[in-house]
Amino acid sequence: ITVNDLPDLEIGGSTAFCEGSSTILTAQEPGGNIPNDWDFDWSTNSSNESITVNSAGNYEVTVTDGNDCVSIADVDVIENSGLTFNISGDEEICQGETQELCAPNNPDYTYEWSSGEMSRCVNKGPGTYTVTVTDTEVNCTGEASITVIENDRPTAVISADNLEYCVGDTDRPDISITFTGEAPYSFSYSIDGDDNTVNSFNNNVFQIINAEAG
Repeated sequence: ITVNDLPDLEIGGSTAFCEGSSTILTAQEPGGNIPNDWDFDWSTNSSNESITVNSAGNYEVTVTDGNDCVSIADVDVIENSGLTFNISGDEEICQGETQELCAPNNPDYTYEWSSGEMSRCVNKGPGTYTVTVTDTEVNCTGEASITVIENDRPTAVISADNLEYCVGDTDRPDISITFTGEAPYSFSYSIDGDDNTVNSFNNNVFQIINAEAG
């Protein structure tokens, strides 16, 4: 009488997959070898050595070898939610500046930016940037994009209706500061050592009436 060993069976493959994706389960020996005399009967009614799984649940396989010996194995497969996230950083910069853009910080994440960087954060000028983040713990991937807009720097032009007046005159020059850019403006000006600050000025022209000589 010969006593044959049962098939040394395990189910290989990832037991977790990302929402909208799938995983492959394979009936095999420990180490990955698949004997030629095995027949397979999965709980999905497949008779292949491997099955593609795209829903969570328990999966079982029955293997019969050339000696009609039978082994059964099963695994629980988990479906993880997809990665959703936002890129942090200002979406508007001034001309000539760059902005630090960052994906979420997680030790299990890997990063790949559309501009080639593999770091969590990048410094960028104007343009549209996409980062792909992979959670290596659960094998999930997500993408997010951001568009950085470059604004022109504001300018200020000072003008006056008359740059001279006589001592004792009460009708002194009116000075105008004309801005180009987008209101509101915050600015400082000085007349004869007297410093002044204006915040949240909503017009494009600021006037100083009867300005003292400086």
